[in-house]
Amino acid sequence: MWVWVLIGLTSFFATIVLGLCIPVDASLNFDTSSDPRFSARLKWLFGLVGRDMAPGRSKPREERRARKPSFRGAIWSIACTRGLFSKTKNLIKDMLARVKVKEISIMLKVGVPDPADAGMLFGILNAAAAVVRLPPKCKLDVTPAISDRFFCQGRVYCTVSVRPISLVLPISRFAFSRPGYRVMKLALLGH
Repeated sequence: MWVWVLIGLTSFFATIVLGLCIPVDASLNFDTSSDPRFSARLKWLFGLVGRDMAPGRSKPREERRARKPSFRGAIWSIACTRGLFSKTKNLIKDMLARVKVKEISIMLKVGVPDPADAGMLFGILNAAAAVVRLPPKCKLDVTPAISDRFFCQGRVYCTVSVRPISLVLPISRFAFSRPGYRVMKLALLGH
């Protein structure tokens, strides 16, 4: 009887682990061609499951303030936790190391009123591009324009991918460290 329960639990945990091994793709798009617009899209299960995250769809501030508990008394205690800065720095560094950049595309149109200024600007940009040597995943296209005023229009697009299972180790390292435990205790219990 309880062999079937064991098989069921094992199957359940195996399904969760396999689901966490499937990469999550995030696409970020910032466009300033007409009005500044930001959009983000998360995709999982190889693009079959996706969600658009537009910044204009949030709840009104009054509703958010009414539900949100206040941590102001514990913030100072959390910030003064010994070793928190180094553990947080290691957490961010480890998490960013597991994020794979698939594509970065930057297309800008820069307008300056004086042709000499445009020449100096693009001379500096070309010299910097030669020194930096952008990776092949990064596309940079800057187009000069001479106009009566200075402007910068364009589009920045970035796609990154991460396997959620690869984030378990850095998060658990932080959570089970002494500063991480103290922060969770102060944030959850308030003392």
